[in-house]
Amino acid sequence: MGAAVTLVVPNPTAGNVDQKVSASNPLAMAPPAATSGAVTNVNDTATSTTLLAANTARKACVITNTSSAILYVRLASGTASAIMFTYRLPQNATQEITMPYTGIITGVWATDPNDGVAVVTELV
Repeated sequence: MGAAVTLVVPNPTAGNVDQKVSASNPLAMAPPAATSGAVTNVNDTATSTTLLAANTARKACVITNTSSAILYVRLASGTASAIMFTYRLPQNATQEITMPYTGIITGVWATDPNDGVAVVTELV
C-alpha cells in the first residue's frame, strides 16, 4: 500500500489542520444534495431539440422517453442525432444523469410519431 497523503483542510474555527488520508481516514467526497426540482415535458420530434438548457446549478437530472420512437440524448453542444448521441432511450426507458454535467442537453427521436414526450426532471 502507498504512503498516506497529507492534506491541509481549511477549518474556519480552528485554522488549517493537517490530516492524513488513508484507509482508516478516507477523504469524503459526497456530492451536494439537490434542494428542488422541476419537471417538464418535451414533445417528440425528429428535429434535434433542447431537453434542458445549460444550468450551473444542476446537480442531476432524469429523462424518461414515453414516445414509441427511440430518443437519442446528447450531453454536449451541437445537434443530437442517431450517430451523435450519449444515451439511446427506447420507449419507457429512463436515464438518470447524476454526474456533475451542467451543460445543454439535446435530444432527437428516430421518427416523429407524435405519441409521447421526454419527461425531464432537473434537480438543483
